[in-house]
Amino acid sequence: MAEKLVVQLGLEVLLNSVKRRFSIFLGFSAFLTKTSDLGAAIQLIQRTLHQGQ
Repeated sequence: MAEKLVVQLGLEVLLNSVKRRFSIFLGFSAFLTKTSDLGAAIQLIQRTLHQGQ
């Protein structure tokens, strides 16, 4: 019984993290499609990458 609960909880956590990553990705691609100016988008990506380091 306890093992089943742990597995269920683990799956739920995994699903939530996948959902979160996917929604971030979707938001980012939606933002890119809205940004018709590709140069600005590339600059933004580069700036974000530099901040990440």
